Amino acid sequence: MKNVLTLLILISFIATTAEVKNQFATLPDIYSVKISPDGKSIGILRKN
Repeated sequence: MKNVLTLLILISFIATTAEVKNQFATLPDIYSVKISPDGKSIGILRKN
């Protein structure tokens, strides 16, 4: 029973890790970054 529980936890961890990897594996196509003169704001333009 303990092995089954360990296997389920391991499968859950692997699935969660794969999902996070897919979300952050590709970066958006950023073509312009603007910073305000006072340095408090940043604007990013990206292609859809």
